[in-house]
Formats: sequence, C-alpha cells, structure tokens
Amino acid sequence: MTDKHQSNRTKQLWEEFITSGKLDSNKLSSIVKSSWQRCYAAGVDPYDGRSHNLLGAEKLEQLLRKRADLRFFGYADR
Repeated sequence: MTDKHQSNRTKQLWEEFITSGKLDSNKLSSIVKSSWQRCYAAGVDPYDGRSHNLLGAEKLEQLLRKRADLRFFGYADR
C-alpha cells in the first residue's frame, strides 16, 4: 500500500469517526485509535484541534497536585 493510499484511507476513517463516533478498530493502529478516542471523549473540536471543556483554576491546581509525581518523570537524574 502506498503512503498516499494509506493517507487517503486514514482520512476516510477519520471523517467517518468524527461524524458517527464509531471506529473500525481493525483498520487503524491502536495508537491512533486511542488518540482519536481520547480527543473525542475530551470534546476536542476535530476542525480546530481544541477542547472547549476547559478546567477552572481550582480544578487545574487539584489535578497538578494529584499528578505532581508525573510532572518530572521524564527527567533523568543528572
């Protein structure tokens, strides 16, 4: 399968997903499928790439405190 054909197929699957919310999992990698589903669940607008479900300041602070252990997880000891 050529890159252009794969790109067209992926675009067609994306268009079907954003209109129906359904996804044929056999035709898409699990990484892409998971990403699309997370964005859909978060209310991300598929055309502008932004979620309009924003956290308020208090909720954001709670989340940051709760997940503080992950904020520096990617840094190696130096």
